[in-house]
Amino acid sequence: MRNNHRRDEKNGTKHALGLRLFARLGLLCVLNASLLCSGFAQRPSGRLAAKPNQPDDEQVEREDPTVRHEQSPEVKAFRKKAVTVTFPSGGLTLKGWLYKPDGDGPFPAIIWNHGSEQKPVLHPDLGYFYVTHGYVLFLPVRHGHNPSPGDYIGDVIDRYKAAGHSKEEVQKYFVEQQEIYNKDVTAAVEWLKQQPFVDRNRMAVTGVSYGGIQTLLTAQKGLGLRAAVPFAPGAMSWGNPRLQQREIEAVRRSQMPLFLLQAQNDYSLGPSDVLGPVIRGKGGLNRAKVYPAFGTTHEEGHGGFGTWQQATAIWGADVLEFLRAAGVGPNSTGYGNIRGVQVLASASQLTEQTSLRAAETNLRPEFYASTPGGVAPGQRIFGPESATHRRPRRSAKAGQRPLTFRSRREPIPLRESRKFAARLWN
Repeated sequence: MRNNHRRDEKNGTKHALGLRLFARLGLLCVLNASLLCSGFAQRPSGRLAAKPNQPDDEQVEREDPTVRHEQSPEVKAFRKKAVTVTFPSGGLTLKGWLYKPDGDGPFPAIIWNHGSEQKPVLHPDLGYFYVTHGYVLFLPVRHGHNPSPGDYIGDVIDRYKAAGHSKEEVQKYFVEQQEIYNKDVTAAVEWLKQQPFVDRNRMAVTGVSYGGIQTLLTAQKGLGLRAAVPFAPGAMSWGNPRLQQREIEAVRRSQMPLFLLQAQNDYSLGPSDVLGPVIRGKGGLNRAKVYPAFGTTHEEGHGGFGTWQQATAIWGADVLEFLRAAGVGPNSTGYGNIRGVQVLASASQLTEQTSLRAAETNLRPEFYASTPGGVAPGQRIFGPESATHRRPRRSAKAGQRPLTFRSRREPIPLRESRKFAARLWN
């Protein structure tokens, strides 16, 4: 009995210790959860801004490219359109991906700068968006980012930090590395200019996060580009004052129109708060805009907002309008593709008397035509109710019939049937 009693006392003591330990662990979990939930701080202006989730300013920004998002069947299939290309930079042969419209062009072109991720992806969402609006999209991969050779920028900065350098030294080194890797972007721009299907006089640069930094540095250089569209430039590294000053300098010295974009739930709205007034103060086409929160996390409001198909439906019209105003839009006349049917526009817009010659292969004359900038889901376009047929001209090729589109009637929404989607571009 005594042995049993002592055994019970020992078991009771162990049980009590276990309960106390469990309670302490529970308290720590609650405290950690409360810190994680306090990801926003109230600004003096009353606007919410992301805070504790943001990495330390001397840390290397590391985005998560594995965040899941929905893609339409068209976008998933468009991935196969990406062509792997190589271009020279600093003694290395770097790689990249290219999307282009059908035809010989020359087409306007967009250079997309990826973020800090070591393994950039093909971004068929962006490829589909830009190509269906008449643009070539080039996604160069800077050295050290797979599949391009060289030292990865994250490892380079980590090694420098591990060598015992001060916080201020690491911040300065961070900016210096951005300048070094920007040489790859310069090389990509020069390579793209040499492609026969690209109109070198209609080129723009864009990118998100680290790619937004690269976009601003490139905009300062000019390089014959016509516009720059930085998304959240350095938002995850905004605690670095050296970076802030360098981006301000790039904005002030840039001679091309700038359009800075962010979502409300980005890691930090510092780029919009600091750079936005400087950009708008330049006047002209320069603009900056903070959009409503995108998704439910900081990463969705950061990288997702700059790259996902759902996001292009939010900022797409604004970016296309900005590019056209800056002289980077597709030609308002030229050939487009309607599921294999060629259309030639004879006027700059679909006005009251815009004549079109349409090859009627596998289509009745009741097809649709969009504005020169292209057509996207939700846009309104002109349909057969507003079309009148004319007698074919002698110069018209066999199987073609001139059509006249009048804007006197209300345009009708885009049909779901793919064969009726017409896009007009160069």
